[in-house]
Amino acid sequence: MTINYIKPVSIEEIKARINKINEKINLPERSLPEYYSSTIGDHYYIKLTPLGYTYALSGHWNENDEKSYFTTDVDQLIFWAFRDATHRMAFEYEARNRIDGQDNRIIAFKKHIEILESLDLKKECIERLKLNYNDLLNQNLFVCRPEKAIQI
Repeated sequence: MTINYIKPVSIEEIKARINKINEKINLPERSLPEYYSSTIGDHYYIKLTPLGYTYALSGHWNENDEKSYFTTDVDQLIFWAFRDATHRMAFEYEARNRIDGQDNRIIAFKKHIEILESLDLKKECIERLKLNYNDLLNQNLFVCRPEKAIQI
């Protein structure tokens, strides 16, 4: 078995790219991931390994309680960082623009996609998220009436 090592983009370069993208929306520093490891629970961090990049959510109660993703694609990594950092923005927008009788996720998911598109992130990642949101909106809904399916 051959191990393929990546030609890594340094943590400093990743941080610079994230900060440059963040200039468009000015998220607070605490919304962005940390680097190497998280100093606080329930916070995302980015770590570079010889095989790629790890994007992980540190556990609140202990270090074994961790959700993580791995990629060799730095653009995927940066997408994950902004997907999570902007999620709250989208739901705050929805709360200010709520429509009575409508699933609140429709407005939030649309806004989330709009924000991510405005940041010129990897288009394939945004399209996958859009598909995921459409699936979430349509799970167990309108099973007998597929013409009522929701698309964002």
